[in-house]
Amino acid sequence: MLGVFVCLSTLSLFGLILLFKYDPHSSGKAVLSTLARAQTGIFAIVFSVVVLGVQLSTSQYAPRLATDFTTDPFYQRTVGIFGASIGLNIVGLFLFDHLPTAVLAFLLVLSLTVATGAFVTLYRFVRETLEKTTPEGILAHLKDRMTPETMLAEIKDAAEDTVNPDPFLALISVIHSFIDDKDRASASLGLDILAGRVAALLRSPATPYITQDSPADQSLERVCVDQLPNIVDEAADNGLTQIGLDVSDTVETIGETAIAVRSERAFEHLLTGYIDLVDTLGFEPEDERIRTKILDTTSDLLKSGAKSGLWESTAIATRRLGWVAAASLMKRDLDDGRNRRYGSLLILCFPKLLATAVDSYATFQDHSVQGWLRLQRSDSHSVARLINSCYGSMAELTSAAIRYELRTEQQVVDWSSVAYGWSEGAKTLDNTHLDSMAQLWFGTLLYLEYLAAMSPDHVMQGFNPHGRHRVSQELGRTTVTRIENGDLDPTAVIEFRPGGVDPIEMPLTGHKVPIISDPDVSFSDWIANQPFLFAQRESMGSFTGTE
Repeated sequence: MLGVFVCLSTLSLFGLILLFKYDPHSSGKAVLSTLARAQTGIFAIVFSVVVLGVQLSTSQYAPRLATDFTTDPFYQRTVGIFGASIGLNIVGLFLFDHLPTAVLAFLLVLSLTVATGAFVTLYRFVRETLEKTTPEGILAHLKDRMTPETMLAEIKDAAEDTVNPDPFLALISVIHSFIDDKDRASASLGLDILAGRVAALLRSPATPYITQDSPADQSLERVCVDQLPNIVDEAADNGLTQIGLDVSDTVETIGETAIAVRSERAFEHLLTGYIDLVDTLGFEPEDERIRTKILDTTSDLLKSGAKSGLWESTAIATRRLGWVAAASLMKRDLDDGRNRRYGSLLILCFPKLLATAVDSYATFQDHSVQGWLRLQRSDSHSVARLINSCYGSMAELTSAAIRYELRTEQQVVDWSSVAYGWSEGAKTLDNTHLDSMAQLWFGTLLYLEYLAAMSPDHVMQGFNPHGRHRVSQELGRTTVTRIENGDLDPTAVIEFRPGGVDPIEMPLTGHKVPIISDPDVSFSDWIANQPFLFAQRESMGSFTGTE
């Protein structure tokens, strides 16, 4: 467009000069000299001011952004046009006395036209640069720059040399700056862009399969495990609760994309970092709002992941959720608020995940009780690990809730609903070939009934014992017999202090702290004196196969 303007303007002015027979020798040298000095001075002053302004503006967001402006095509075009215009003036002055009148007239007209175009370009450059240094402009610039191809290239460069920045670093830094400035609208927009860029990277055909410790895997781990949780923590510290809540939308977008493209690694990284916030957040009312949102969002993503067959990452995240939630509950003091979402995990999350796993078409063998309790992430079927995760999380979080009530004399869960969640799980497992897990689960339900009976009156109020009648006679009698014979100990996970050693890396490891240190009646004696009446019902089918 500028080239067309220069050509048309040059021809028009040259035609006028020829028409009016203007002699360039009279004032042409003064014109060229004035243009050269004026352009040089204006170029130096304006560019110095603009560059300084860019540095000052971008330094509060991300220092590396300043260098991005020098690679902008419009910046390079403006510098080129000004350089060409000044150079044309200097060439004209150097050849002024050696050129024919017609050529000199054309050179003079061309210099004037190019100078006009240079000033127009400079005006547009200054205007657009000022727009780009606003919060919205910086975010738009980053969004345009972060294409999947560019991000992959920068991820590779960063992996080869740590001096090279990760492609998400600048955007994360900008979001942190917005939070520091309490600019909620800009921070929220930045989170939307972050979610979109990570999702675009996961969806891109150019993205290689994300394997463990690959450059893309490491980049996603930094974003999901470290940087997103840091944004939530900083938002909470700055009183920007809404930003902490907005992160859940970012997590949902990335999580849904990871599920859609079946990226186990991305899904695991995302939930690992997000779940850990349940334990790191404080217990102020605004922190509780964020924690509630985290628990709700995580539960929804886990159920979606299980339904889509992301068994590996769902199993790991499910067990981590129970472990971290239990650790959070153990930290609560009497003066801290009570969050009812802990109970929803025991009612609406873990039993639902168990049912999804049981209803899958996966085939594997049953384990012994000790085998179920010690499942590692790599030595058994991923669906079996999800079943194990559901049991472990149910038991650990239930133990934490009981201990919380004993310590504070405050109820944090609805025990009648919790009893239903446990009995629902027992009913689900009763229809499978997983006899050992069914017995372990039902035996734990009986042990919880025992704890409710032995605990003070204010503990586990409303825990309904009728769940025992939702299972078959065979499961009930076999479980009781194995407990009485000492072949089954359903107290293992319950008696470990909740929130201890990472149960994913070191299952069934930790410090045993009995909930009731000196009960009037032992569990085995209590079992022996119970009138176990199990309802007769036909089997609903079996969950069979070989590993």
